[in-house]
Amino acid sequence: MANQDCEKTRLTRREFLEASAVSAVAASVALSQDGVSAADAAWYRKMRRVGQININERDPLTMDVEAWMDYWASLKVDAVLLNGGGIVAFYPTEVSYHHRSQFLGTRDLFGEATAAAVKRGIRVVARMDCNLAYEEALKARPEWFERNRDGSPRPHPESPWLYATCMFSPYFTEQMPAIYREINHRYPVSGFFTNGWPSTGSLVVCHCESCKKIYRETLGGEPPDGTDATSPLYRKYYGLYMDRIEEVWELWDSIAK
Repeated sequence: MANQDCEKTRLTRREFLEASAVSAVAASVALSQDGVSAADAAWYRKMRRVGQININERDPLTMDVEAWMDYWASLKVDAVLLNGGGIVAFYPTEVSYHHRSQFLGTRDLFGEATAAAVKRGIRVVARMDCNLAYEEALKARPEWFERNRDGSPRPHPESPWLYATCMFSPYFTEQMPAIYREINHRYPVSGFFTNGWPSTGSLVVCHCESCKKIYRETLGGEPPDGTDATSPLYRKYYGLYMDRIEEVWELWDSIAK
């Protein structure tokens, strides 16, 4: 993905997916409008050392961003991945149903950490989590979420207050873009990292209304019970899944510029 001030480099779908499997950071980084100049547009191709802080919801109570960035500076990292948003916002988000950390208070933890990093010459890549959302979003926007055949949502096995979002739903084309725009507008990030997306694992058949409509209008029939790679219907669905990845990726890329 390229910045508006950078030479635009387009990847084919196959190149993008191969890059995702080999190097998640390099494949998932989208350059932001404020983070880089034309002179070093290819910084992400030359970086050698990247740090990551996976913030938990309680960290806003005690996290010392200056100490953390001193640590990363001592290691001479080129960039650091910071939790931007998606599941939990560590900044005062104004996007509806974007869950703000309950321990955030008056802090802007993401903003503080970003400023501390940039001050030390460290680039910030915002880690974005698009695969899960809180129950409050499920109640308000049920169409965003994956469904079992019986219509029930799919809670995370270890964090049952989170539910799986569906890539074919408006969550990926409306909600996540709103979060990208907000972060890109407020903070001098150099890129975005899409954590866990697209998945390199096997597909899970979803029975939400969006997916049933795809089967009914595009493929014919209903979503299958399993992911049988020998099934012609499933293989057609897999092709649509790959097309959707490209569609979403290009949308998010356009927002990041």
